[in-house]
Amino acid sequence: MFLGPVESAQAEADIQPTVQTVEVGDNYAHFHIEPLRRGFAHTLGNPLRRVLLSALPGAAIATARVDSALHEFSTLDFMREDLVEFLLNVKGVRLRSHDADSAVLYLEAEGPVEVTADDLELPSGVEIVNPGHHLASLTGAGFLRAEFSVETGAGYVGSETRGDLPIGVIPLDMVFSPVTKVEYHVEPARVGRESEYDRLVLKIWTDGAISPADALRGAAQLLIESFQLIAGVDETMDVVTSAFMPPMPEAEGDPLEDLKLSNRALNSLKRHELETVQELVGLSENDLYELRGMGERLVTEIREALAMRGLTLADNAPAPDENQE
Repeated sequence: MFLGPVESAQAEADIQPTVQTVEVGDNYAHFHIEPLRRGFAHTLGNPLRRVLLSALPGAAIATARVDSALHEFSTLDFMREDLVEFLLNVKGVRLRSHDADSAVLYLEAEGPVEVTADDLELPSGVEIVNPGHHLASLTGAGFLRAEFSVETGAGYVGSETRGDLPIGVIPLDMVFSPVTKVEYHVEPARVGRESEYDRLVLKIWTDGAISPADALRGAAQLLIESFQLIAGVDETMDVVTSAFMPPMPEAEGDPLEDLKLSNRALNSLKRHELETVQELVGLSENDLYELRGMGERLVTEIREALAMRGLTLADNAPAPDENQE
């Protein structure tokens, strides 16, 4: 429970945060969550907003196929809108799907007539949230026949991700999230004479496929499931340090040129038939000093170049613990 300072923990044990519905409108709700320990309103508000906007499941029209139209830039003589505008209107159809499987919608209209989302033929398990949504104006005699596939998912999927489609099948951008807008801010809250509390003010707008209260509950449940993974970590579990500290790289076969030494240092090593990094790390500093032309400056250069690769000379390796049996 996100409440109060330590010194008054006993007195605050009886204080329970509540979720109050301040206002409810058409696909809109305004909530207050209080009292929260200072700072925790932002801690709750930010992840709730992110999950509400991007993680709640929903349904959207995925592809369209229109008779006599091979691509999205086609036109139909008897329709006022071009195909691009018509498909933009189609993307505005908001759906509620009770089935996780994909579905197909059909449209057949004879002009002249105004075509709305209510004219779509729906399979079982699929509902249209905005049946009055305008799709097209057929201004002359003609038949508008179209077929639309429906998929379920979360977040946003762009049309460019689906390129392997038959000719005449047009991919559409899919906006699955039923939440269209979320606002939150934090206000000071008072409990008795104590004012070290926060109030989280949360406003949620949806497309009608889900109520704001259900959206808030769904987002909270997703966060709970995510945090349960962390809460279930076994404290006695062995920590695999290799995931954070990669092992010392293998030196075998790496040419000396990989160390990017100066020409003087490289030539000095090669004169003594040293060709690989593996051969070099097998030497000590004393061994290097015995090489002709090798001085303190070159030894320091070599030692630093090896250190950049996580390697050391032989006598720089950590000494074993003498007390260890």
